[in-house]
Amino acid sequence: FKDIFIKIVKLFVPHGLINLRVCPRCQSVFLIFPCDVGELSLERLEDLFLLDPLPTSSDLKIIKNRKYKNYPLNENWLPSKIKCPECGIDTFFFDTFMTIQSIFKIDKSPLMEKVYFDYANTASKAKHLIFIGYSFPDDDITHLLNLLTMNTGLCEERKVTLILKDDRYKRKIWYSLNEIKDKAKDGIRKTLLNASLIAKENNIRVSFLGFPQILEKINVKDILYW
Repeated sequence: FKDIFIKIVKLFVPHGLINLRVCPRCQSVFLIFPCDVGELSLERLEDLFLLDPLPTSSDLKIIKNRKYKNYPLNENWLPSKIKCPECGIDTFFFDTFMTIQSIFKIDKSPLMEKVYFDYANTASKAKHLIFIGYSFPDDDITHLLNLLTMNTGLCEERKVTLILKDDRYKRKIWYSLNEIKDKAKDGIRKTLLNASLIAKENNIRVSFLGFPQILEKINVKDILYW
């Protein structure tokens, strides 16, 4: 077995996830993936995530095109019940935990609180954080700053990669934050300014090619190892 390598990827869902259900009886948290994880490449990562707890006709079209195997809908294309793997009770879409985009955060179950702080602890220790399509909204950045400063020793060396989508700035693959922050306009500028609160400006790079489009120009290692 010495030639076998296993890579463990942790998935944290501090805001909740449509794929996630919290059992109302035993409070176990479990995930539902609509297709097999082992079959996916990074380019098709979005296929892991459910679209909506109550799919619209356009959602169902995407589901059909992606050829999901395990989408939790019954034969009438209505949200189905799924048994809790721990205690066997039926769970439904309303047992999904999601935090709304607001400064007013609803109460989490104890297990979701644990997920939140596990995420915080892991993120605060990271030397390189990669954000894909994340706009750093004000209500999130307040919490994020508190989380990342749980381990302040790495703040000086922490690197941050942002992958956003904006055709106005796609002439280059990467910009440094110092290079682009004064040129950026509208919400992009606000995103960059908020990002600068979690790392030094010379340790932040930005791409506006979008994801997975950026993989047409560079490979995954170019994103991961900076």
